[in-house]
Amino acid sequence: MITITPSRRRGLLLLLVGFLVFLGCFAFPLGNLTAPEGSLAFWSVLPPVLGYLGAGVLTRMFLGPRCLGKVLGLTLAATAAGFLCRLALEYGEVTITYAFSLPNCAFHLAAAAGLTLLGSCAARRLGDW
Repeated sequence: MITITPSRRRGLLLLLVGFLVFLGCFAFPLGNLTAPEGSLAFWSVLPPVLGYLGAGVLTRMFLGPRCLGKVLGLTLAATAAGFLCRLALEYGEVTITYAFSLPNCAFHLAAAAGLTLLGSCAARRLGDW
């Protein structure tokens, strides 16, 4: 197991939050559920999925074994902050009406929370391995 000193834990946690905001901004939406053709392509979904799983593993390492509530809160808050950054980037464009629909936002938040929690639970098994 890797030991993380308390002095470095805060900086690494801030880096992780920045990564979650980045994923919330630039990986949104995972799939455009409101588009007529639908856009859930494997190669466009794979990097965010791996990113959220890895963030779950790192969050478990930084916050400790009993951290599922903290992981969920951190992921949802950082992803929502990423949504706000994306909204600021796309303000005034036509694509905002497709991207920021309720199904797309709900799907992305649910997927982000679920994948990060899955990664955090998988980190428990990785620690035993």
